[in-house]
Amino acid sequence: MDIVSRDPPIAGKSFHFTVEGGVGITKIRVFVDSSLELQHDCDDPPCHEMTKIPPRTCGATLKIIATDSDGNKTEFEHQIVDLDLGAGGIMEMGN
Repeated sequence: MDIVSRDPPIAGKSFHFTVEGGVGITKIRVFVDSSLELQHDCDDPPCHEMTKIPPRTCGATLKIIATDSDGNKTEFEHQIVDLDLGAGGIMEMGN
């Protein structure tokens, strides 16, 4: 299972990501540092998700945890930036 995004998380902007390879219901939790920002159950993987990154969180850590029905778990962590760096490519973390 993998969590994929095309862009880095930017303070005050929407962050789009996909959870791929999950089986059955995939539970998704999104944190900024220790604050829970989103909790969602996706019942039809791949899961195309979006969360709003709070303003003034530059330097904080965005953490996404996804766990599927079979108990597979993957995490994604990335530092929140304060401007669009024009980064290209795809970021991916997973097992």
